[in-house]
Amino acid sequence: MKNTMKTLLTLNLTAVFLFTFSCKPKAEQQKKNTSSTIQFSENVQRDFMEYLEIYMSLKDALVESDFNLTKDTSTSGFNRISDISTTNISDSAKDLLVNLKTKLESLSQAKDIENQRSVFEDVSELTLLISKNITLSSEIYVQYCPMAFNNKGAKWLSFDKKVMNPYFGDVMLHCGSVIEEF
Repeated sequence: MKNTMKTLLTLNLTAVFLFTFSCKPKAEQQKKNTSSTIQFSENVQRDFMEYLEIYMSLKDALVESDFNLTKDTSTSGFNRISDISTTNISDSAKDLLVNLKTKLESLSQAKDIENQRSVFEDVSELTLLISKNITLSSEIYVQYCPMAFNNKGAKWLSFDKKVMNPYFGDVMLHCGSVIEEF
């Protein structure tokens, strides 16, 4: 019994030690990521608001399950983001815009509506991150469907509080909820 207790104690201490040291680099990495500054110039912010209008049309095209309209609208979004000047903005802001442009290009080249919806998730995450770092001229609602992508869940943005789900379209049109507004 003493040996069993000693073994359990040793295992518990080992687990605590491993957990403490295996989590430290991740915590340091998270601290490093949040310390980088994302700064957009006033011109970029104005241009991004124009992109947000296109994003909302893109979301609506997916709500309608309209493959061709989604393709055309994502091309418009790609063109709008491509036209944004990245001079006088932080490197992290440039990276976000480049990643968004790449995802919009992928979305415009998707072969079916399901692939479009999958890429739209990444477009939404990048659009959300940029939106949180600019001065917006209108209120944004972050909406979330917990059932999207086999219950992994996914977010999207809307100017309207009413949930219109781009991941399921008319199959589950109102599945989801507003999880944040800013």
